[in-house]
Amino acid sequence: MPEAKSQSTSSLPKKLGIKEDAVVALISCPPGFHRELGKLPASVEVRSNARGRADVIVFFATRRAELARRMPGFRRSLADGGSLWVAWPKRTSGVATDLTFEPVQEIGLEAGLSDGRVCAINGHWSSVRFVDPDQSSDRT
Repeated sequence: MPEAKSQSTSSLPKKLGIKEDAVVALISCPPGFHRELGKLPASVEVRSNARGRADVIVFFATRRAELARRMPGFRRSLADGGSLWVAWPKRTSGVATDLTFEPVQEIGLEAGLSDGRVCAINGHWSSVRFVDPDQSSDRT
């Protein structure tokens, strides 16, 4: 299993690829996540759902069945060149879950997405980035 790097000095918005003028969907966030995310680039629009198109979607998942059910909709909501970050609780987090990297990756690949970087959101959550290989990508 790829190990999430937690030693990065980059800001969380930069790690997640949140750029100026982006539309960002933050879904099922744990308490305090918006504060932890910190200052966003100029003119970023933040939503709490994936309705419409989004440049960056961050989904905090704790259950495999819910992730599998929602993944096709997230793919449809990705803007051209967009990124979907699926976060799951680390084993040491104390959050009940049936997810680890392997099932998250499997569900994303089954939905037709390509996986890439792994990112530690914080001390409790890991994440993996998915992109739609059928869309051009100038935002990587």
